[in-house]
Amino acid sequence: MAPSTSEEDLKKLIGSDFSYPTRYEALNRFNWSEKELFTYEQEIKRIRIISCRRLHETKI
Repeated sequence: MAPSTSEEDLKKLIGSDFSYPTRYEALNRFNWSEKELFTYEQEIKRIRIISCRRLHETKI
């Protein structure tokens, strides 16, 4: 991302390309602090747990 491109500008540019934010976050997290990376990973785990629970509930 260019220094003059904001996070909001980036969101407008990528529109509905869902794979791009994932790739961007993967690269961007190399600049995160240890606390930010930990928080991000915890949120990813939380989302996966919720998704698994919902999938399990639909199978019952």
